Amino acid sequence: MKAQIRQQILHTLQQQSEDVYLAQSQVIVTNALQQPMIQQALCVAVTVSRRPEVNTWPFIEALWAQGKKVVVPKCTPKTRQMTFYHLTQFTELETKYAGLLEPKPSETTVIDDAAIDIIVVPGVGFNKEGYRIGFGGGYYDRYLATHHKPTIALAFEAQIKDHIPHASYDIPVDQIVMAQRVIQCKEEREYNEIND
Repeated sequence: MKAQIRQQILHTLQQQSEDVYLAQSQVIVTNALQQPMIQQALCVAVTVSRRPEVNTWPFIEALWAQGKKVVVPKCTPKTRQMTFYHLTQFTELETKYAGLLEPKPSETTVIDDAAIDIIVVPGVGFNKEGYRIGFGGGYYDRYLATHHKPTIALAFEAQIKDHIPHASYDIPVDQIVMAQRVIQCKEEREYNEIND
């Protein structure tokens, strides 16, 4: 079921023209930068995106311009663990695990998890309660199970689905920022619990 939804959403996103993709991403980034959770954070954990994910490059540049610390993950496939490194420029990245851009350990510094104020969680699909379908590696689910931090996701409208299958161990994000709206997922979960 998850694999089908993932495929379907990725297919839809890949139909976007480059112009629409970049323009929509920019609106989402602008909205994200206006969120109090981001404004109050001193250290932001975020992945360096690749299409068809929302483009996080301008988001990272804006965080740098505001003097915030940006930390990006490096994956360890054997253990499915992530370690975050302090990124100060895009030249400190290299293409590694699954074609993702990751920090070069020789040029960046490991950041203590306690220093992270907010995590921008990637995903393919989300529901209003913040449950997500990722890219299939399970890295963020493992990380969030032991590191309880505020979480936010950047998403295109096509990534929001009414139903996302989830298990008891899945950890939903707190907020989803899109071009036209922002979903407060915790409120959605509480509302649904009351009305179930």
